[in-house]
Amino acid sequence: MISALTLVKKRSAHLRNLLSGLSAGARVPDEVVVVLMDESDPEHEIDVPGLRCRYVRMNSNDLPLARARNLAARVARHEDLVFLDVDCIPSARLISAYEEVLMERDALFMGPVQYLQAPVDSVDQTELELRSQPHPDRIPPGERPVSACTRYELFWSLSFALHKSTWNRLGGFDGRFNGYGAEDTDFAYTARRDGVPLLWVRDALAFHQCHATYDPPLQHFDAIVENARRFWEKWGGWPMEGWLTSFAEMGLVAWTPGGDGIEILRGPHPLEIEAAKLGEANR
Repeated sequence: MISALTLVKKRSAHLRNLLSGLSAGARVPDEVVVVLMDESDPEHEIDVPGLRCRYVRMNSNDLPLARARNLAARVARHEDLVFLDVDCIPSARLISAYEEVLMERDALFMGPVQYLQAPVDSVDQTELELRSQPHPDRIPPGERPVSACTRYELFWSLSFALHKSTWNRLGGFDGRFNGYGAEDTDFAYTARRDGVPLLWVRDALAFHQCHATYDPPLQHFDAIVENARRFWEKWGGWPMEGWLTSFAEMGLVAWTPGGDGIEILRGPHPLEIEAAKLGEANR
């Protein structure tokens, strides 16, 4: 049996589309766990016919992605876990495709994601496929239904699945990573260290919804720097090198890819953050 898990903070429209997509799928999950990441957030609980939704609130004013995923997995009632970011709309085959591979082997599975080019108010599969395209910087999974991915740094937490027993063996996400950045790469590196294969599932397709995008993500500057430090201390290498390079070029940090530390020189100015905003885009 399958538990679908998601996290939300002030994304009601996205959540409604995600739940509608799950309810329209060829295989409906046996439960949906939704973690509301701020108990003071007025996010309302959305009920969609045909879905068994359980809402769990946590006390946090920031963006506790790692701890929220751990909470979702802890309260999930079933052995098969499918994680979807609230930005995602599952394709009709996503749950059934994950279910098929979870029945066959023990691994960390991830599905391809296509990026919608404009906001949508429909979960019609044909429309979603016509209005989306793959990320230009992501390697497609190939033509085989299931294929190995040896580059664990390519793992993304937008859409992935695994057995709860595997999750428990890996220890879940490292809750010391707080806010945005590197917590998913850290989780993938733990899977690689512990010998858990990382596999693409071709038919577990999700569609990523539009939202305000920043390049670089200066709105998460403090969390990215702190999480990068934590990652380096743990693994001896740097995550998010593209963003850290941008921060260095802007004079925000003293950092080089081959270095062993990162120093904050100044915080981003509000005008710099606004200038980095790309609007309702998808990257």
